[in-house]
Amino acid sequence: MAKRDVFVNRKMQVAQQAPIIGDTMVEVAANLSRLNHKLYRQGMVYSVKVDMDPTSAQTVDVFALNPTWILKRAWMKAMETYMNANHEEREAARAAGFKAKWEDFRVSHGVNGVGVGYPLLYTELRAPTLLTGGEFDASIVEANGVVQNFTLGSSAANSWNILEQFDLLYRPNESTPTAAIETAIAYGGLTGDEELSDIEYDAMQDHGNLPPYNQSVESSTPWIKVGQLHADSTSTTGQRLSTGYFDAPLGFVILENFTPGTDQNDIIVEVQAGDYKGVNATPIGTAKRTGKLGYKVV
Repeated sequence: MAKRDVFVNRKMQVAQQAPIIGDTMVEVAANLSRLNHKLYRQGMVYSVKVDMDPTSAQTVDVFALNPTWILKRAWMKAMETYMNANHEEREAARAAGFKAKWEDFRVSHGVNGVGVGYPLLYTELRAPTLLTGGEFDASIVEANGVVQNFTLGSSAANSWNILEQFDLLYRPNESTPTAAIETAIAYGGLTGDEELSDIEYDAMQDHGNLPPYNQSVESSTPWIKVGQLHADSTSTTGQRLSTGYFDAPLGFVILENFTPGTDQNDIIVEVQAGDYKGVNATPIGTAKRTGKLGYKVV
């Protein structure tokens, strides 16, 4: 077992710079980068928990991206598209010594009406200070003269929803061998072990020819509710002060009904200790050079 790195800040109190919006988006990778002065890549699944102080008077709903293979493959295809679209420019910049040191493929969460949850540090007088610095530009490509970025929100003139784009590549078709189901079978009506049933023949084509899920990718519903935190011990439902650790793809965590100013610090977002720069995070995919074919994300 790897030795735990104690010189990594894995806990973050978060606050909004202008706390006027009712929900808070915590971007775990960006905040880890700010707190630890090193690059934590967005394209990871972070193991995260959200804890509430027992003195809190708030009820906070916690959401994360649904960690399915669809999201994984959609992200991998988006990154592959980005890497190959910028391949020649990346090589030219590297050859000239101008390649950006901290390049990272970044997807927009696409959620409107949320404030940014920045991490807090304190002065020697315990005055809270927001860490808002750092460059976290969205990844872009140029398509037919139009600058496009990648998002999990609604597609627009200059953005591609990565789930919608993946749906264009992957959508299982009805698995019938012909346009119409054959209901009659040759030599039907025989008796004994060799008996063939028209009804059973029909069922073998029709029962299971459609997948056991929606054929289209659910691009408009990529979020799941992890839990609800509330500290009111008088409530009939008791109290819940922690989500426990959960998987947060891309490090996106929504705190609904949480509008924290720097004097409201009763929520802690913590990343589990692990082997990725001191935290528990697994890459969604890794870009590999494939010679003249460019990049493949695996």
